[in-house]
Amino acid sequence: MKYELGVKKIQIILRLIRWQNLAIIILTQFLLRFGILNAFLFPDHPRMLSGLLDFSLLVAATVLLTIGGYLINDYFDIRIDSVNKPEGNPVRTAIRGRSVILAHIMVNGLAILMGFYLAIRLRSVNFGLIFPFVSVLLWLYSARYKHTLVWGNLVVSILTALVIFMVWYFEFLHLRLTPSDFSQVVPEMTETNRYFIAYGLFVFLVSFFREIIKDMEDIAGDKEYGCRTLQLISSGICK
Repeated sequence: MKYELGVKKIQIILRLIRWQNLAIIILTQFLLRFGILNAFLFPDHPRMLSGLLDFSLLVAATVLLTIGGYLINDYFDIRIDSVNKPEGNPVRTAIRGRSVILAHIMVNGLAILMGFYLAIRLRSVNFGLIFPFVSVLLWLYSARYKHTLVWGNLVVSILTALVIFMVWYFEFLHLRLTPSDFSQVVPEMTETNRYFIAYGLFVFLVSFFREIIKDMEDIAGDKEYGCRTLQLISSGICK
């Protein structure tokens, strides 16, 4: 019995943090590092690539921020999900809301600490500030922007594309630490930048249209709780 309860709790937690999406984030960032940067920018200069440990910390911080976003999103969506997907949100039915908030604070705090550690390594305060900014933006999205016209869709799409550009920005700052190395790869950077811009734009558009489709599927709960989504506005249900 205890074994079955333990397995069920693990399944609930994995569903809550959307482990499939986390796996995609990890795979995407490592593929960008080895499939684009290593292949096109550093084929003859592998030592210029950042250390694997530091890059792994970047991926871990990205994943932790994503988990924090999922946790706070489900916490704020308890009432709406009771209409749209009664069995899809385990907050308060299987996991206490207080535990979700505590977990949200912990994972975001750890991600921010990792971010500032990497910022110290890269000698860039701006890089470290990205992590608390994303954490706050995810909170605001769940609490406010998600239920407003277009803004919620834009926020999610921008943050999704940020997963791509963070890899480029991280390696750019790492290269900048050694001007002699930086000058050697400048000619190859133009092509590499094009790949990242193309992938980032593609991810942004796919995420944006996916969010619109999700709003269409959740129109019942959005209508009941006064959300001003694009679908409700365009259909004349909400003005």
